[in-house]
Amino acid sequence: MKKLLKLTLLILLSSNLLFATNPEITKNLVNLTKGISYAGNEDCVPEMVIDGETIHTSWTTYVSGSEAYLYYCRSTDLGETWDEPIIIWQFKDAARGKEVTSQRLAVSGNNVYIGFADYDYANNGTGQIFLSSSTNSGSSFNTAVEIVNSGGGYNSLDRSFIKASGDNVAIAFDGSGGKEGVRLLFSTNNGSSFTETTITEDNEASWALFRSFARDMGAELTYHEHFEKETHFGGKHDSEFLLRIGPFTKPA
Repeated sequence: MKKLLKLTLLILLSSNLLFATNPEITKNLVNLTKGISYAGNEDCVPEMVIDGETIHTSWTTYVSGSEAYLYYCRSTDLGETWDEPIIIWQFKDAARGKEVTSQRLAVSGNNVYIGFADYDYANNGTGQIFLSSSTNSGSSFNTAVEIVNSGGGYNSLDRSFIKASGDNVAIAFDGSGGKEGVRLLFSTNNGSSFTETTITEDNEASWALFRSFARDMGAELTYHEHFEKETHFGGKHDSEFLLRIGPFTKPA
Protein backbone atom coordinates (compact mmCIF):
# COMPACT_ATOMS: atom_id res chain seq x y z
CA MET A 1 0.00 0.00 0.00
CA LYS A 2 2.89 2.37 0.88
CA LYS A 3 4.55 1.61 -2.48
CA LEU A 4 1.29 2.43 -4.26
CA LEU A 5 0.96 5.75 -2.41
CA LYS A 6 4.58 6.65 -3.20
CA LEU A 7 4.05 5.85 -6.88
CA THR A 8 0.86 7.94 -7.00
CA LEU A 9 2.61 10.86 -5.30
CA LEU A 10 5.54 10.59 -7.72
CA ILE A 11 3.18 10.71 -10.72
CA LEU A 12 1.38 13.77 -9.32
CA LEU A 13 4.65 15.58 -8.63
CA SER A 14 5.94 14.74 -12.10
CA SER A 15 2.71 16.03 -13.67
CA ASN A 16 2.88 19.29 -11.70
CA LEU A 17 6.54 19.73 -12.66
CA LEU A 18 5.71 19.21 -16.32
CA PHE A 19 3.07 21.96 -16.33
CA ALA A 20 5.18 24.27 -14.16
CA THR A 21 8.18 24.09 -16.49
CA ASN A 22 6.19 24.27 -19.72
CA PRO A 23 3.91 27.32 -19.48
CA GLU A 24 3.34 27.26 -23.27
CA ILE A 25 0.68 24.57 -22.66
CA THR A 26 -1.73 27.04 -21.06
CA LYS A 27 -0.36 30.38 -22.28
CA ASN A 28 -3.04 31.02 -24.89
CA LEU A 29 -5.97 29.12 -23.38
CA VAL A 30 -9.04 31.12 -24.47
CA ASN A 31 -12.79 30.59 -24.14
CA LEU A 32 -13.96 31.35 -27.69
CA THR A 33 -17.64 31.04 -26.75
CA LYS A 34 -17.57 33.54 -23.87
CA GLY A 35 -20.47 35.95 -24.30
CA ILE A 36 -22.29 33.81 -26.87
CA SER A 37 -22.79 30.57 -24.97
CA TYR A 38 -24.18 30.24 -21.46
CA ALA A 39 -24.83 27.63 -18.78
CA GLY A 40 -26.99 24.84 -20.15
CA ASN A 41 -25.78 25.32 -23.74
CA GLU A 42 -23.59 22.76 -25.46
CA ASP A 43 -20.55 23.82 -27.51
CA CYS A 44 -19.71 20.82 -29.64
CA VAL A 45 -18.40 19.41 -32.95
CA PRO A 46 -15.25 21.58 -33.09
CA GLU A 47 -13.20 21.72 -36.29
CA MET A 48 -9.76 23.34 -36.66
CA VAL A 49 -7.27 24.01 -39.46
CA ILE A 50 -3.89 25.72 -38.96
CA ASP A 51 -2.51 27.48 -42.04
CA GLY A 52 0.73 29.37 -41.40
CA GLU A 53 0.03 31.67 -38.44
CA THR A 54 -3.74 31.58 -38.95
CA ILE A 55 -5.92 29.23 -36.91
CA HIS A 56 -9.37 28.61 -38.37
CA THR A 57 -11.99 26.99 -36.16
CA SER A 58 -15.71 26.25 -36.30
CA TRP A 59 -18.18 24.66 -33.91
CA THR A 60 -21.85 24.27 -33.06
CA THR A 61 -23.49 25.97 -30.08
CA TYR A 62 -26.59 23.99 -29.14
CA VAL A 63 -29.05 26.10 -27.17
CA SER A 64 -32.19 23.96 -27.08
CA GLY A 65 -34.18 21.41 -29.04
CA SER A 66 -35.15 24.13 -31.50
CA GLU A 67 -32.06 26.35 -31.55
CA ALA A 68 -28.47 25.66 -32.62
CA TYR A 69 -25.90 27.80 -34.43
CA LEU A 70 -22.80 27.14 -36.51
CA TYR A 71 -19.95 29.51 -35.59
CA TYR A 72 -16.58 30.35 -37.14
CA CYS A 73 -13.65 32.11 -35.47
CA ARG A 74 -10.01 32.72 -36.37
CA SER A 75 -6.70 33.85 -34.94
CA THR A 76 -4.05 35.35 -37.23
CA ASP A 77 -1.24 35.18 -34.67
CA LEU A 78 -1.27 31.51 -33.64
CA GLY A 79 -3.74 32.01 -30.80
CA GLU A 80 -2.36 35.15 -29.18
CA THR A 81 -5.57 37.02 -30.07
CA TRP A 82 -8.88 36.00 -31.64
CA ASP A 83 -11.46 37.73 -33.84
CA GLU A 84 -15.08 37.91 -32.77
CA PRO A 85 -16.96 34.69 -33.67
CA ILE A 86 -19.15 34.81 -36.79
CA ILE A 87 -22.53 33.06 -37.06
CA ILE A 88 -22.46 31.02 -40.27
CA TRP A 89 -25.84 29.30 -39.94
CA GLN A 90 -28.81 28.67 -37.68
CA PHE A 91 -29.77 25.02 -38.04
CA LYS A 92 -33.32 24.16 -39.03
CA ASP A 93 -32.84 20.89 -37.16
CA ALA A 94 -31.03 21.79 -33.94
CA ALA A 95 -30.28 18.16 -33.09
CA ARG A 96 -28.58 17.74 -36.49
CA GLY A 97 -26.13 20.48 -35.53
CA LYS A 98 -24.88 18.39 -32.59
CA GLU A 99 -23.97 15.34 -34.67
CA VAL A 100 -20.27 14.71 -35.14
CA THR A 101 -20.71 14.63 -38.90
CA SER A 102 -22.71 17.85 -39.12
CA GLN A 103 -19.98 20.20 -40.40
CA ARG A 104 -16.47 20.18 -41.85
CA LEU A 105 -13.86 22.90 -42.41
CA ALA A 106 -11.26 23.18 -45.19
CA VAL A 107 -8.70 25.87 -46.04
CA SER A 108 -6.66 26.51 -49.18
CA GLY A 109 -4.73 29.80 -49.28
CA ASN A 110 -7.19 32.66 -48.73
CA ASN A 111 -10.16 30.37 -49.43
CA VAL A 112 -12.00 28.98 -46.39
CA TYR A 113 -14.86 26.50 -46.86
CA ILE A 114 -17.39 25.15 -44.38
CA GLY A 115 -19.60 22.33 -45.61
CA PHE A 116 -22.45 21.27 -43.36
CA ALA A 117 -25.59 19.16 -43.26
CA ASP A 118 -29.07 20.20 -42.15
CA TYR A 119 -32.57 18.74 -42.23
CA ASP A 120 -35.79 20.62 -43.03
CA TYR A 121 -38.83 18.98 -41.41
CA ALA A 122 -41.11 21.73 -42.71
CA ASN A 123 -40.11 21.02 -46.31
CA ASN A 124 -41.31 17.40 -46.55
CA GLY A 125 -38.37 16.13 -44.52
CA THR A 126 -35.58 17.28 -46.84
CA GLY A 127 -31.93 16.55 -46.09
CA GLN A 128 -29.56 19.27 -47.28
CA ILE A 129 -25.84 19.92 -47.73
CA PHE A 130 -24.76 23.57 -47.64
CA LEU A 131 -21.52 25.40 -48.33
CA SER A 132 -20.38 28.71 -46.90
CA SER A 133 -17.10 30.12 -48.19
CA SER A 134 -14.69 33.00 -47.66
CA THR A 135 -12.18 34.37 -50.16
CA ASN A 136 -10.42 36.66 -47.65
CA SER A 137 -9.03 34.09 -45.22
CA GLY A 138 -12.10 34.14 -42.97
CA SER A 139 -12.60 37.89 -42.54
CA SER A 140 -16.13 37.45 -43.90
CA PHE A 141 -18.26 34.67 -45.38
CA ASN A 142 -20.86 34.56 -48.12
CA THR A 143 -24.40 33.45 -47.38
CA ALA A 144 -24.49 29.67 -47.19
CA VAL A 145 -25.91 28.07 -50.33
CA GLU A 146 -27.53 24.68 -50.75
CA ILE A 147 -25.49 22.48 -53.06
CA VAL A 148 -27.58 19.31 -52.89
CA ASN A 149 -30.77 18.03 -51.24
CA SER A 150 -32.46 14.67 -50.79
CA GLY A 151 -35.65 15.68 -52.62
CA GLY A 152 -37.88 15.30 -49.58
CA GLY A 153 -39.49 12.08 -48.45
CA TYR A 154 -37.91 12.42 -45.00
CA ASN A 155 -34.52 11.29 -46.28
CA SER A 156 -31.36 12.72 -44.74
CA LEU A 157 -27.94 13.65 -46.09
CA ASP A 158 -25.01 13.32 -43.72
CA ARG A 159 -21.23 13.16 -43.40
CA SER A 160 -20.29 16.36 -45.23
CA PHE A 161 -16.56 15.66 -45.68
CA ILE A 162 -14.73 18.44 -47.51
CA LYS A 163 -11.29 18.93 -49.10
CA ALA A 164 -9.91 21.93 -50.98
CA SER A 165 -6.95 22.75 -53.20
CA GLY A 166 -6.86 26.21 -54.76
CA ASP A 167 -10.24 26.81 -56.40
CA ASN A 168 -10.99 23.07 -56.43
CA VAL A 169 -13.41 21.88 -53.75
CA ALA A 170 -14.61 18.32 -53.19
CA ILE A 171 -17.48 17.38 -50.88
CA ALA A 172 -18.56 13.84 -50.08
CA PHE A 173 -21.80 12.95 -48.34
CA ASP A 174 -23.77 9.89 -47.32
CA GLY A 175 -27.36 9.95 -48.51
CA SER A 176 -30.59 8.02 -48.59
CA GLY A 177 -33.66 7.85 -50.79
CA GLY A 178 -32.95 9.31 -54.22
CA LYS A 179 -29.41 10.19 -53.11
CA GLU A 180 -28.60 6.82 -51.55
CA GLY A 181 -24.99 5.87 -50.95
CA VAL A 182 -21.74 7.81 -50.69
CA ARG A 183 -21.58 10.54 -53.33
CA LEU A 184 -18.90 13.01 -54.32
CA LEU A 185 -19.42 16.54 -55.63
CA PHE A 186 -16.64 18.54 -57.24
CA SER A 187 -16.20 22.26 -57.94
CA THR A 188 -13.46 23.93 -59.99
CA ASN A 189 -14.69 27.50 -59.39
CA ASN A 190 -14.26 28.08 -55.67
CA GLY A 191 -17.55 26.40 -54.81
CA SER A 192 -19.74 28.55 -57.07
CA SER A 193 -21.12 25.39 -58.68
CA PHE A 194 -20.76 21.66 -58.13
CA THR A 195 -21.17 18.60 -60.28
CA GLU A 196 -20.64 14.87 -60.07
CA THR A 197 -17.76 15.05 -62.49
CA THR A 198 -15.03 13.32 -64.48
CA ILE A 199 -11.44 14.60 -64.78
CA THR A 200 -8.68 14.39 -67.39
CA GLU A 201 -5.47 12.45 -66.81
CA ASP A 202 -3.30 15.60 -66.78
CA ASN A 203 -5.42 17.48 -64.21
CA GLU A 204 -2.80 17.11 -61.48
CA ALA A 205 -4.50 19.40 -58.95
CA SER A 206 -7.75 17.41 -59.08
CA TRP A 207 -5.96 14.04 -58.86
CA ALA A 208 -3.97 15.25 -55.84
CA LEU A 209 -7.14 16.48 -54.17
CA PHE A 210 -8.99 13.18 -54.62
CA ARG A 211 -6.00 11.07 -53.56
CA SER A 212 -5.59 13.19 -50.44
CA PHE A 213 -9.31 12.83 -49.70
CA ALA A 214 -9.16 9.04 -50.07
CA ARG A 215 -6.03 8.81 -47.92
CA ASP A 216 -7.55 10.90 -45.12
CA MET A 217 -10.66 8.72 -45.07
CA GLY A 218 -8.78 5.42 -45.28
CA ALA A 219 -10.69 4.65 -48.46
CA GLU A 220 -9.74 3.05 -51.75
CA LEU A 221 -9.65 5.21 -54.88
CA THR A 222 -10.51 3.45 -58.13
CA TYR A 223 -10.99 4.91 -61.59
CA HIS A 224 -11.65 3.97 -65.18
CA GLU A 225 -11.78 5.70 -68.53
CA HIS A 226 -15.34 6.99 -68.76
CA PHE A 227 -15.23 9.17 -71.89
CA GLU A 228 -12.62 7.94 -74.39
CA LYS A 229 -10.65 10.47 -76.48
CA GLU A 230 -11.39 8.99 -79.91
CA THR A 231 -14.79 7.41 -79.30
CA HIS A 232 -16.45 10.30 -77.46
CA PHE A 233 -14.45 13.38 -78.48
CA GLY A 234 -13.25 12.54 -81.98
CA GLY A 235 -9.64 12.96 -80.87
CA LYS A 236 -10.17 16.65 -80.01
CA HIS A 237 -10.25 16.29 -76.22
CA ASP A 238 -8.35 14.13 -73.74
CA SER A 239 -10.09 11.12 -72.21
CA GLU A 240 -12.07 11.73 -69.02
CA PHE A 241 -11.77 9.40 -66.01
CA LEU A 242 -14.53 8.57 -63.54
CA LEU A 243 -13.30 8.16 -59.95
CA ARG A 244 -14.88 6.31 -57.08
CA ILE A 245 -13.79 6.66 -53.46
CA GLY A 246 -14.95 4.22 -50.79
CA PRO A 247 -16.01 2.56 -48.73
CA PHE A 248 -14.98 4.85 -45.87
CA THR A 249 -13.12 2.99 -43.13
CA LYS A 250 -12.45 5.92 -40.79
CA PRO A 251 -15.12 7.62 -38.65
CA ALA A 252 -16.33 11.06 -39.66
